[in-house]
Amino acid sequence: MKRLLWISFSIILFLSGISGIKADTILEPISNKNGNVEISLDFKEGYVGAIDLTLKVSSNMKVTGVNWNTALATSYTKRYTYDETNHIVKIYLATGNNTKNLVDKNGKLKVGSLTVKSVNGESTNYTVDILSLSIVDANYTSIAKNDLKIGGNNQFTYQVNNSVEEDKPTTDKPNQSKPNQNTSKDEFEKNPTEEQKPDEESGDKIEQDNKEENTEDDNKENINKKPNDSKEPDDLEENKAKKSFDWKIVFGVVVIAMLLITLISMITKKFKD
Repeated sequence: MKRLLWISFSIILFLSGISGIKADTILEPISNKNGNVEISLDFKEGYVGAIDLTLKVSSNMKVTGVNWNTALATSYTKRYTYDETNHIVKIYLATGNNTKNLVDKNGKLKVGSLTVKSVNGESTNYTVDILSLSIVDANYTSIAKNDLKIGGNNQFTYQVNNSVEEDKPTTDKPNQSKPNQNTSKDEFEKNPTEEQKPDEESGDKIEQDNKEENTEDDNKENINKKPNDSKEPDDLEENKAKKSFDWKIVFGVVVIAMLLITLISMITKKFKD
């Protein structure tokens, strides 16, 4: 009889232990990316129609957003609020239909991920803790979960990469000329005064070119003036033609006058006879 009672008591303890294990609800935060913490819940209930989850992020960090799990149906209700003063995030998910289940066949619910960054802009360690959780079962009954645990490591590190800023060149420095890569070391180390000679020679060459250009301009002007100078022979020939024409007129007038005199004298003589 005692043996039977002992066996019964052992079975009751074993079953109560199993039921206690099944009752645990585990928060599994995982950070696979800097400033990103994935939030998953491990339920032992077979059905969860809605959750009301409250998380707290350590005070040296602030939440910048929530990226919902893309596997969640678009018809589900999804919203969150963030208390920046107390660093508390409240997440609400609901299917809206008792025929739809938030958890998969293994009792897991992948909510999504929190995006966070440090308050002071420096690298730091931080934590994500669970404060409260309520679920809605198939009978639309709200149940507050008191058996909350955190699975795995809850310590994360936020890294700020300052190497890019340190490597940036300052814009206040003057531009420095670089030597030609094809120039040998001996040519690059020439006396600065010797390097000035090509500039002086080029200056003399430019001055000589300017003189040649001025000479060409003067020649052009002279060429343009030649047609004007060629007018002098034409004027002389014109004057000669005018003089010869005047003599012809005078000669003609004299001849006409003599003819008239002769004609008048002949007429006069005829009348006298």
